[in-house]
Amino acid sequence: MNFSDPWPKAKHARRRLTHPRFLKKYTELLNPKGQIHFKTDSETLFDFSLNAIADFGLQMTNISLNLHRDGLNEEHVMTEYEQKFMGKGMNIHRVEVIVGEEALREYQQTRLDKYKVREATDESGEDQEQE
Repeated sequence: MNFSDPWPKAKHARRRLTHPRFLKKYTELLNPKGQIHFKTDSETLFDFSLNAIADFGLQMTNISLNLHRDGLNEEHVMTEYEQKFMGKGMNIHRVEVIVGEEALREYQQTRLDKYKVREATDESGEDQEQE
């Protein structure tokens, strides 16, 4: 979701595409590897979205409060709005949300591998406590 309408008035929060009623629909519609990639220039919408996603119990990753802090990343597709907002010196906020069960398992395994989380065993094959 790129630069969706932030619906800034609190009374319109239900219209935001990251409102829990929409999150529920995404979990029903996306396949087992489904993910949501969300970008916005609106800090208010981003704050709302992070809280809504967390409250809904979805896994977030690659959260950025200033996506282009270190310069442009060629892997990210730049939208017309993104170029416009960057030209004005505005921060671009981004988060990836893991929706599908298979995507969640893959993410969790990747994270465990990254931190080298493994159970230690002694020579007899018995589990040992790591300090």
